[in-house]
Amino acid sequence: MGVNIRDTLLDYINLQQREFDKAYNSIEMLNDFKSFSINTNEVLDFAKYHFRNILYYIEINDSTISNSTIIEKILTQKKTNKNPKFPKVNIENNGVLYVGKSSGDFANRLRQHYGSSESTYALHFNKWEEIFKRPIKLKLHYLHFGDDIPINTLEIIESSLHLKLKPILGRSGH
Repeated sequence: MGVNIRDTLLDYINLQQREFDKAYNSIEMLNDFKSFSINTNEVLDFAKYHFRNILYYIEINDSTISNSTIIEKILTQKKTNKNPKFPKVNIENNGVLYVGKSSGDFANRLRQHYGSSESTYALHFNKWEEIFKRPIKLKLHYLHFGDDIPINTLEIIESSLHLKLKPILGRSGH
């Protein structure tokens, strides 16, 4: 079976363009992130966050810790311990800590970030006081898209936010 790679690539580019158009059109009316402050040692009321299709980012809201310190400590943690699984470290960053999405229950994703599962790639805030010797102040921003947004559209939007914000931790694309 012969395959024309140029035609195959063009088909893929056209498909991606249609997906990008859908993503762009789906956020026409959305632009207001809700925000709240958190600490890495805080116990959140997860019941308040039982909704799906969330795009979120977490920024450091603590002037006493530098991006380089976070990078150094997390890289050391990743080298010395297989678990918990911390996200990829990005040396080139703009100071935002993490960009993510949750197509499932946002409360469950937040629980993962607070350490409910060591085998899941997450921020594992339950380990931060041990790693950094104190809690870290953060600000979480989230945008709820409702139940109608397709997962691939949410992923495209997440990737675009990741590209724009260049977080310290996490990977782009899925």
